[in-house]
Amino acid sequence: MTQKNTIDDESLQQGKRFDKDYFDELLGRIRKIRAS
Repeated sequence: MTQKNTIDDESLQQGKRFDKDYFDELLGRIRKIRAS
């Protein structure tokens, strides 16, 4: 298993890029991957 993580510090500090929809979409993508 390969684990890759990327963190964009600037976007996280500004808090503008990540909203509830972003995290809902990300969670949906993770669930699809885990189910396959």
